[in-house]
Amino acid sequence: MSGVFENDDNNLSDDSLASDDERIINKKLSADVWEFFQKIQDEESWLITNYKCILCAKLYSPGNPTSTLRRHLTKKHPSHYKKPEIRQTTLRFKPYSPSKSKPITDSLVDFVATDLQPFTIVENPEFKLLINKLNPHYILPCRQILKEKFIENYKMRKNVLINEVSQINSKISLTTDIWTSEISKDCYLGVTMHYINNN
Repeated sequence: MSGVFENDDNNLSDDSLASDDERIINKKLSADVWEFFQKIQDEESWLITNYKCILCAKLYSPGNPTSTLRRHLTKKHPSHYKKPEIRQTTLRFKPYSPSKSKPITDSLVDFVATDLQPFTIVENPEFKLLINKLNPHYILPCRQILKEKFIENYKMRKNVLINEVSQINSKISLTTDIWTSEISKDCYLGVTMHYINNN
């Protein structure tokens, strides 16, 4: 995911960032670097604890600027990384708080569930770049946290359904259907319930 997240006491607003041209230049630089680094997040706070090189597993603290990560790639992995020949412009985005991130993460969970996407989609470089272009302030959760949110969402919807069914006074008609996913080849049993409620 492109964009540089630094521990800076000065909160930068959108208006005080760079011009449109500078944004484009820095995004090219940052996107190029972040293809080789994974953000490690705390499972409870979602805060980034480390940047891990996917080529050698070396860890860097979140306080390190993109130039440090780029220098690591240039020195340790020159055959994998080729520095773009454009002028670097520093661009820093203040990441969203958990409360602001929650609606986006909830939508991400729904997307994974309804489209049968793997949890590893959040590690896909093109997907991370897409999310960053849509909203550079949003930090994608790691696959472990996405899985936890997925299970939480399932339990919540299950409880809502149980509560709704417990209030049904009419007879219930059930229809079942077995189908196989073309993607994963897994078999599923779908259950449809028909009933008359008070409305």
